[in-house]
Amino acid sequence: GGIGLIGLFGLRVARRSAIHQDIKRREAENLVAETSSRYQAIIQSSNDAIVTIDESGNIVGWNRAANVLFGYKTKEILHQPVTVLMPERFRTDHLAGISRITMGEKPKVIGKSVELVGLRKNQKEFPMELSMAKWATTQGLFFSGTIRDITSIKAHKKQLEHIAHYDTLTKLPNRVLLADRLHQAMAQSKRHDLPLAVAYLDLDGFKPINDAYGHNYGDELLVNIARRMKKVMRDGDTLARIGGDEFIAVLVELKDPKDCDIVLDRLLMAASDPVTVNDVIMRVSASIGVSLYPQDHSDADLLIRHADQAMYTAKQAGKNRYHKFDVNHDAELSVKHESQIRIRKALEDQE
Repeated sequence: GGIGLIGLFGLRVARRSAIHQDIKRREAENLVAETSSRYQAIIQSSNDAIVTIDESGNIVGWNRAANVLFGYKTKEILHQPVTVLMPERFRTDHLAGISRITMGEKPKVIGKSVELVGLRKNQKEFPMELSMAKWATTQGLFFSGTIRDITSIKAHKKQLEHIAHYDTLTKLPNRVLLADRLHQAMAQSKRHDLPLAVAYLDLDGFKPINDAYGHNYGDELLVNIARRMKKVMRDGDTLARIGGDEFIAVLVELKDPKDCDIVLDRLLMAASDPVTVNDVIMRVSASIGVSLYPQDHSDADLLIRHADQAMYTAKQAGKNRYHKFDVNHDAELSVKHESQIRIRKALEDQE
């Protein structure tokens, strides 16, 4: 009888344990379902598009923001290959990447943001930022991609780059871009053994016009002259505005140093032709100083300085002309100046 009681007690304990385990299992299932429901709610309320694909590259998850971003309805896109969301030229590489990851290769894109090109339902391309997460379940391997349209960010970045490199008034390159272009031109000149010219251009008579008619007329005059000068330049040459009424032109790939003369004459004509603004006829001219590389074997800054010096010589000679910097004459002047300093010091020291 005692054994029977013990057995009965054991059976009751076992039943209680089974019931307890069943309750625990149901609680766990409810928690998973609740968590999944909350997770889906978070995904659906996200402002970023979230797309989930399986290891074959087919779309198995899609939120409302993805509908807006790509233009597809959920029922249209589910179980479609993810490659429909990208231009055809990227599809093969993308599928190959998914295949390598499923084969065990460590992915470079997981946990990182990468910039890609997306394709909307209307077949319009757009730049997008993608960050991916990889996760596994009993049903297989899955990838979730958080996608953001960065069209406005790219446009803003491009605008900032343009402001940093171009003159806001004339839309010509500024000092920053000029420096970059000149260094590149000098490297090309050395590589191909072809001379280049740096022309420093200053408008004659601009200040009186600006003072008499105001900055609006002065600005319009500068814009018109800049447009004309740009028109007479050759492909590959650079015209930059470095401030006020001063411009610098870089003339590249000159078979002979004298080849720049034709362009310089055109620049003088472009600057001296009258400009009419609101029935007011304005006329200026230009003085241009020129330094030639590698004849003048200086660095970029010194080439510009020498062209500036030559420009003042052109102004003193009567304006509306160009003058080329003479390296030999400059060397003679330097020696003469140095000798004068040494003689003066020797006289002071009674030597």
